[in-house]
Amino acid sequence: MSIKSANQLKENIENFIHYYETFLDDGKCRAVKSRKLLAESRELIFEIEEDVWDRLLKLGYHEEASELRPDRNFAV
Repeated sequence: MSIKSANQLKENIENFIHYYETFLDDGKCRAVKSRKLLAESRELIFEIEEDVWDRLLKLGYHEEASELRPDRNFAV
């Protein structure tokens, strides 16, 4: 799941950059599309972080998992 989410995040960021560069060049604004991409990207970041956290625990990297999510408790 992480790699699919990471690739989608990459695509979202590339699209956002395109919209932003267009805005800087000629003032055309894609605010609604840009906002949607940013909101979707935020959710993807959370999904990726969750996947990484789960994988760290599965692999026994409890210290790293604790650093990633200090607010979470987990069984060691």
